[in-house]
Amino acid sequence: SFRLDLSAFQHVASMHLDADGNGVRVQIDDADAGKLTEVVYVWVAQDDTALRVGTTKWAVRSRLLQYARHITRSLAGLPSPTPNWEALRWQEILSSAPLRAFVHQPPVIDAVCGPLRPYLDIERALIKQLGPALNRSPR
Repeated sequence: SFRLDLSAFQHVASMHLDADGNGVRVQIDDADAGKLTEVVYVWVAQDDTALRVGTTKWAVRSRLLQYARHITRSLAGLPSPTPNWEALRWQEILSSAPLRAFVHQPPVIDAVCGPLRPYLDIERALIKQLGPALNRSPR
């Protein structure tokens, strides 16, 4: 299977269960990387298996911190964008080991529409190549 080459990525955050195992915590491990915008990020397991690929136009720190709130709310039966089945899967995976998030900010390219970063195209290609277990829908 296709292996994610993390050499083009920066470690930015980690995710673990809280003390009682019923909530999720995200810690930003690299403040500078956390400020990057227009990025692709990947949550990976200890063996570097990609579990979730995503993007954000804004500072990646904010997006990654949302995971803790959304998953924890879903586990508690509260309204959340994260469906309960997915929150339970995150909880199950985290019960064996913390996860790490890596971020990649592609270079700006000169396109016919002007300069842009092709982060959405990279996300789509990575999801197709990696088939991450926690991506809900193919993009």
